[in-house]
Amino acid sequence: MGNPDAEITIIEFADFQCPACQAFARQVKPLVVAEFVTPGTAKFMFYDFPLVAIHPNAFLAARAAHCAEDQGRFWEFHDVLFANQSQWAGQQNTAGILENYAADLGLDEDGFEGCLRSDRHAALVTANMELANQMGAPGTPTIMVTRGRGIGQRVDSSVEGIRQAIAALQAGG
Repeated sequence: MGNPDAEITIIEFADFQCPACQAFARQVKPLVVAEFVTPGTAKFMFYDFPLVAIHPNAFLAARAAHCAEDQGRFWEFHDVLFANQSQWAGQQNTAGILENYAADLGLDEDGFEGCLRSDRHAALVTANMELANQMGAPGTPTIMVTRGRGIGQRVDSSVEGIRQAIAALQAGG
């Protein structure tokens, strides 16, 4: 999200079924986007980190978000997943619920369903999980701030933590 040429990168490793990730997505991220992404100071990169041992529907939700991304609607689907987390997270027929969200967003339902019921994005979600582990993400949400796309400084998931990290990078730190 944001200007791909922005000097600063904010990286989030998150799990769509994680309540702390939901709080970050609904309370902190909009402020970070308004302060840093919209003006072009930073770009925001989201990486899947489904904690499948404790969140059994998170992997499927991550795949669903990438199916929505295929239709140019990742961020809208991201927001719907977090807004409705309590409705789908503990359900048995999660795929059907996710397909309903896609329909509500006006996505091509057949394309979304075909994508979701395939393994099309399973390798990508798995690769994102491996990246999180390689970068030392201890859990979710993990927020890092860096110049470019390399390993960043891990910060707390607050606006102030992100603001301080960006200020330090801009000051040459």
